[in-house]
Amino acid sequence: MTKVIIVLGSPNDDEGNLSAIAISRCEQAFVEYTKNSDYKVLCTGGFGDHFNKTKLPHANYIKEYMQVLGIPNSAFLDFTLSAYTFEDASLSIPAFESLHIKEVILITSDFHINRAKLLFTAIFPMVSFIFSAAKTLCDDGELQRLASHELMAIEREKINLEQYFKHASRTL
Repeated sequence: MTKVIIVLGSPNDDEGNLSAIAISRCEQAFVEYTKNSDYKVLCTGGFGDHFNKTKLPHANYIKEYMQVLGIPNSAFLDFTLSAYTFEDASLSIPAFESLHIKEVILITSDFHINRAKLLFTAIFPMVSFIFSAAKTLCDDGELQRLASHELMAIEREKINLEQYFKHASRTL
């Protein structure tokens, strides 16, 4: 059984520089790793117009940043090349199955934690999760915008989950 810290992606610029939100997630992951150095680290994030238009996957930039912080290369698992939160969870299924992952510390931003909880606990009901929130450092207007977006996104994800499980039951 493998224990894993999952770091959810957030935007980088066209040169691969991480956003403040992505950096805060990496730094929170480092805090968790220092307390749980027997855990492996799974970075999410591939490509997309809304978060990464470079030639390398976003997860690569997250990994590089965390290595500078002090997490060794040997701690990292293969990337989950996702484009949004639902894919962070659904595209991680092969890793969960092949590694028999049963314990996860999931890192995301404070404004995003409820959506991550909804998706990951629904898709992985037999996994024990600890959700660790990175503090979002931005002005009140931006934080309000992010919170409003999350409320709409959670409603969308509920529909996505319903459709996902309907399709999954047809393929079993």
